[in-house]
Amino acid sequence: MQRFYYPRLLTPDMEITEDTLLHQIGRVMRAKIGEKIILFSWDGWENIYEIQRIDKKSIILRWVETYKNRTINEHNIHLYQAIPNKYEKIEYIIEKWVEVGIRHFTFFRSDFSQKLHISLAKEERFRTIAREALEQCGGAFLPEIEFVEGIDYREDFTYPPFVLHTNVQKSSNKWTLLQDYTFFVWPEWWWSPREIEIMQERGFIFVHFWERILRTETASSVFAFLLLHRRDIPDL
Repeated sequence: MQRFYYPRLLTPDMEITEDTLLHQIGRVMRAKIGEKIILFSWDGWENIYEIQRIDKKSIILRWVETYKNRTINEHNIHLYQAIPNKYEKIEYIIEKWVEVGIRHFTFFRSDFSQKLHISLAKEERFRTIAREALEQCGGAFLPEIEFVEGIDYREDFTYPPFVLHTNVQKSSNKWTLLQDYTFFVWPEWWWSPREIEIMQERGFIFVHFWERILRTETASSVFAFLLLHRRDIPDL
């Protein structure tokens, strides 16, 4: 069954009037009366509905079943991603982040980030990509996405953040299992000496991927998957 995110309270009998959902269900999916769809919002529950009526301005649904989403992970990850040099990379990163299960994303300008302008229209486009990825992958929670000009590396974090970096001599082979994780991912031209110095002073944990150098759009999803789905992370 097709899943759709619905940002409002779900009730036993639903009338859908939002243009986006009307287009997705009526025109893209070409749904018919009697077919079933899944709606979910922000509480981790999935709701199955049967389509009772379809017209140009509304879709009438009847509740069938409610069940708990089975993809929910107990760990929470906040990813700080230095803005890359192309919009397409941001789209790819968001899509893969959501599929893996990251819930909080902050794109920021690092010292070596490119001068990429993020308009309000672009931000809306990125959030649409996040929603579509969530519907496709079976995830439960729509992520928070923000774009900021810069980051104060000296702010107080609940736990020491992890920093993905290629020039690391040694990193821990067993990490304490935390409830919440924060990690930073480099831009195309890595971190600046100034940023590295501040991160080291603040006790950030530097990690790397063996001898491989991953692209900025690849590194975040790989590292997040390891954090969320393995109890021990060896030799990073």
